[in-house]
Amino acid sequence: MEKNKIFTYYIFLGIAFYLLWHFVFLDKFLMVNLDDGCMMEPAWQFLTKGSFSSPQFEGVYGLEKIDIYHGRLHMFFQLPFLKLFGPGPNQVRIVSLVSSFLVLMITFLIGNKIYGVTTAFAGVLLLSISGLFILCSHSPRQEMLLTLFIVLSIYVYIIAEEKKNSFLFFTGGLISALSLDVHLNGIMLVLALGLLFFICHKFKFLFTRHFW
Repeated sequence: MEKNKIFTYYIFLGIAFYLLWHFVFLDKFLMVNLDDGCMMEPAWQFLTKGSFSSPQFEGVYGLEKIDIYHGRLHMFFQLPFLKLFGPGPNQVRIVSLVSSFLVLMITFLIGNKIYGVTTAFAGVLLLSISGLFILCSHSPRQEMLLTLFIVLSIYVYIIAEEKKNSFLFFTGGLISALSLDVHLNGIMLVLALGLLFFICHKFKFLFTRHFW
């Protein structure tokens, strides 16, 4: 029992150190770059002028009037931090950082359901120290938020299959559809989840009582 307590303390200490390191180095690794300004500008324009526009891209596909390329949901999640603290790299990157923590939690939940707690913990540990994962968690870009939508929709789908719950199937599909407004690469999630649903159910779902 004492060994379990000590192990638990070490786990919490490791998590606390991991979180602290990320917050301290959020604007230092990666170095501040052009993406910070490109990703922040539409959200800042919305706060100050009421539209997700990117004046710096004038003449490029109309982005100076309405910017949907950089993902309106991604911009929307930046708004509270920009409103509270003003423009800056940390205010843009915090969305990716918070998303990365949630990705780790949901990845553990998925792994635990499929493979058990030991494998789930090992998978999350390896993911958390992956260079690419850390890079994306400090990036102002949309990749980590998109990853959150991906793992969340998969987890909701797994729960929906377990409980045969129509509302959860709908919620998983809605999350996958909304991922397109985070990044256009979300189309891969829509197609993959739709294909998985078809493989499991084919056309039988059309005749279920709650579908219509």
